[in-house]
Amino acid sequence: MSLRKTRKTLGPKMRGRYFDEYRCFQMSDFYRGDSIRVKGPRGGLPVRGVVTSVDSENNLILYKTADSDGNVTVINNIVSLEGRIYNWLGNV
Repeated sequence: MSLRKTRKTLGPKMRGRYFDEYRCFQMSDFYRGDSIRVKGPRGGLPVRGVVTSVDSENNLILYKTADSDGNVTVINNIVSLEGRIYNWLGNV
């Protein structure tokens, strides 16, 4: 999913920071295909995802999960970052 299509579903322009609050991650650490865990809704369990695109202009990370393809997050919501892991979304 392109950022242009995602922008239509997000509504107002979303923008994140280059570093996370603890300075563990920065936007240049993320590449397409990386395996990530993102904070779950309302403080629930982290959700597994695979990075599909990185928007360095607005500091957004686009990723897909086992359930949906068009997810967007900012760097503060990232719990873990790992390299490409085969069948990451299938190993739940």
